Amino acid sequence: MTLPRTTRAPRVPRPRDLLRPVLAWPVTAQATACRNALGATTVLARERAEREEVEALLAALHAERARA
Repeated sequence: MTLPRTTRAPRVPRPRDLLRPVLAWPVTAQATACRNALGATTVLARERAEREEVEALLAALHAERARA
């Protein structure tokens, strides 16, 4: 004799499982914002260094032409 196969009731999520993503959101958002700020700072520093290099080159060219 074979026993009938019983079906399982669907798993009902616990409230804690439902709230976990909501509670983790501020931490995730802050980490993402910090990464974005670090990337932006790096780009700005690189552009500032390039601008200063160009300004120095132009100043040197101007001084050279003024002597000539």
